[in-house]
Amino acid sequence: MTMPGQASFSFRSMRRMQGFTLIEMMTVIVIMGILLALVVPSFDAYFEKSRTKRAAETLAAFLVNAKSESLKRNATVRVVFQSASSGASWCAGMTAANTCDCSASPNTCQMDGVDRTVAGADFNGVVLSAPGDDFIYGFTHRRGTVNAQTIQLQSVSGYGMNVVVSSTGRIRLCSPSGTIGGYATC
Repeated sequence: MTMPGQASFSFRSMRRMQGFTLIEMMTVIVIMGILLALVVPSFDAYFEKSRTKRAAETLAAFLVNAKSESLKRNATVRVVFQSASSGASWCAGMTAANTCDCSASPNTCQMDGVDRTVAGADFNGVVLSAPGDDFIYGFTHRRGTVNAQTIQLQSVSGYGMNVVVSSTGRIRLCSPSGTIGGYATC
C-alpha cells in the first residue's frame, strides 16, 4: 500500500537503480585510462623541473649559510664542489679548513662536528655542469666577499637553473632558457 505523495516502486525497478552494469564500469575505466595516458607525460616534466629548481634553491641557501658562517666566525669559510661522471654525481661541502672531501666516507666537510654537505644524489637526474671538480668558494669574513662564479644545474631533459654568485657575495637564481617559471632568464 502506498501513501499519498509516494511513488510506487517495484522490486525490479529498485534493483536496476542499485548500481552500474559491467559495461558501464568498463567504459569509465577505459576513459580514465586514456585521460591518464595523456596527463602522465606532463607530470614527468613537472617533477623534473621541480627537482632542478629544488637543487638550485638548496645550493643557494647552502651558499648563504656559508656566507653567514664566515661573518659569524670572523674567519674564511669555504664551499668545495666535487663532481664525477661528467657532473652526474656531485656534492658540495662546507668547511673552515682549507679544503674537504664531501664524497669520502666518512665525510670530512664538517663545522662544529656537524656534516655540512649537499649531495646530488638527493636530486635524481640533476647534473652539475659548472663549476668544475674541486672548485672552492672562499667566503671572507670581511663583508662576505667571494670569488665570482656561476653554478649550472641541468636536468636530463634540459631544464636548467643557475646559481649566480657575484664577487660581493650576492647570490641569485636564474633560468638560462627561461623554461622554469618564476625566475629571471639569464
